[in-house]
Parts: sequence; structure tokens; C-alpha cells
Amino acid sequence: MAVPAPAKISESTDGQVTARRTPTLARALGLAWLTTLIWGSSFILIKYGLKEIQPLGFAAVRYSFGGFILLAYLPFARVSMPRLSAKIWGLFALAGLLAYTVGQGLFYVGQDQVSALTGSFFYSLAPIFVLLLQAIHLRWRPTGLQVTGVAGVIVGALIFYPLQIAAGQWLGILLLLASNVSTGYYLLLTRYLRTTVNTSAGWLTAVALLVGGGILYLPALLLERPPNMSLGALLIIAWLAAVNTALAYTIWN
Repeated sequence: MAVPAPAKISESTDGQVTARRTPTLARALGLAWLTTLIWGSSFILIKYGLKEIQPLGFAAVRYSFGGFILLAYLPFARVSMPRLSAKIWGLFALAGLLAYTVGQGLFYVGQDQVSALTGSFFYSLAPIFVLLLQAIHLRWRPTGLQVTGVAGVIVGALIFYPLQIAAGQWLGILLLLASNVSTGYYLLLTRYLRTTVNTSAGWLTAVALLVGGGILYLPALLLERPPNMSLGALLIIAWLAAVNTALAYTIWN
């Protein structure tokens, strides 16, 4: 018989103490694998979409639309709007700025400069950046197993992704690495919010998507030409917004 996950006691901003069950390790790993499988299709779809849509506008529409889908879904899921302080709402907005305005904005521009293989590979290095940022800012020391895992990733990268493949793609690669730094800070912030604030992943994700995606419209309008999208491009955006964004980011958070 499965043992229930332990309840985590947390205090909401209105002073009420509540219990929230933390997921088991097996369930958390299963959700992480599911999210990874969903996101695996993103790189190919993004490359197809970038043939018709400029990168910043693409990211802005995808993430803001995904935020609206999730925001519309929350009442049907009976997830009420949490009572949070202005500071916490501000942290939700900061998460969106880090993840989508900066992180995904850089990623889309970088992805426009590289192949789908290169984009997916460098995006997969995000956990390494998270470990480094935790060590720097949280004084956290990785375990021997984690260090071994990072070393394995680096060795595997050099074997399966030799530097010759990166030739001519250095600008895009630098943008992808910068995206990983911003995404690493986003993951640290969401970890803090999910472990200290009594709120749902749905509201955190919806606010972050709306703020981060919404801000991206400004550079898109200033720097890019208006899109002329086909039905195929619209379908790609709809799928990415609903499945690869609203659903996947909620599972991940």
C-alpha cells in the first residue's frame, strides 16, 4: 500500500496556517518526465513557426495566449484566486519576467540562429545552471551523485555534440546560454514560492505567463515586422500555447 505524501505546513499571507501535501518522489519524477516529453516537440514546432513569425512576436503570442487559456481554466477547476500580499504578486510577475520576457525571449531569438538540435541540446543544460546558481546564492553544496551527473552530462555533450556542429552558430549559442541563466533564476524563485507560499501552481503560472508574455509585445512591436501567418502557423501557436505552455508549465511548477 502506498504511503501518503507528508503534509507540508505553510502560512499564507493572511496569517492562516494550512497543510499542503508534497508529492512523492516517484510522482514528481513522473510529472517531470511527462513535461520533458511534451517540451521535446517544442523545438521542431518553433523552427517551423519561425519561418513565418519573428521570434519575439512568436514568444509573446505563445506565452500570453497560454496565460489567458490557463486563467480561463482555473475557475472551471475550482481554483480560487489566492489572497496574497502585493509583494508576493510582485514575485509572481518577476518570475514571468525572468522566465518568459528574458529567458524565452533570448531563447527564441537564439533558436532563430541555430538548428532545432542545437536549441534542444543547449536548453537541456538548464539543470547545470540551476546547480551553479544554488551553490552561488544559497550556499548549497551539491552531493557527489549530482556532481557525477553534471560531469556525465558534460562528457556526453562532447561525445554526442562535438564542437564542430556548433560552428557558425555561436551567436545563437551565446543567446541560448544567457537564456539558461535567466531560466535558472526563475526556477530558484518558483522553488521558493512553491515551498513558502500557500498558493496553487496554476495561479503562479498564469500570472507569470501573462506578465512575461505581455511585456514581450513591446520589443516585438518595436523591432520586428508585422506577422503574416498561415493557418499552419496559427495551429502551431495554438498547440504550443495550450499544451506545451499552459499545461506543461503548470505540471512543472
